[in-house]
Amino acid sequence: MAVTEKILGQNVFLYVTIGGGTSIMVGCAKSMTTSISMKELDASCVDSGGLEQKKVGKAAVTWDIEILWRQTSAGDITTNITAYDLITAALNKTQVTIIDKNSTLASGDEVYTGVGYITSAKKTGTLDNIDTFTCSGFFNSYTPVKTA
Repeated sequence: MAVTEKILGQNVFLYVTIGGGTSIMVGCAKSMTTSISMKELDASCVDSGGLEQKKVGKAAVTWDIEILWRQTSAGDITTNITAYDLITAALNKTQVTIIDKNSTLASGDEVYTGVGYITSAKKTGTLDNIDTFTCSGFFNSYTPVKTA
């Protein structure tokens, strides 16, 4: 089967809401990984026939994002979310909402929304290169949706 639509990096954008504010696009994700793991609960008993029996317990959802970052200027530092805001949110243990979606949604597009906390952050700036900001954390809630 031929692939007709490729997954393009420039179509993965990161939107963030800090402390219940408005969702703002903060950058183009260079890479984004969301991991979901379920706890395995042992449900074996003497009648299990020598095989372990398991049930699925609670889920844990973690994430890692590397964003292509534009340095802010004096004019937009008060209106746009910056690396400063995300680092401050991490230090102050402020809940963030992260939305992984295309910048313009069409019918059937996927939107992933997670609410949780930043547990690590790293801002990188190098000579003659585009700045990156990397952060990771966990979600207390995570919702995938297909647009209508």
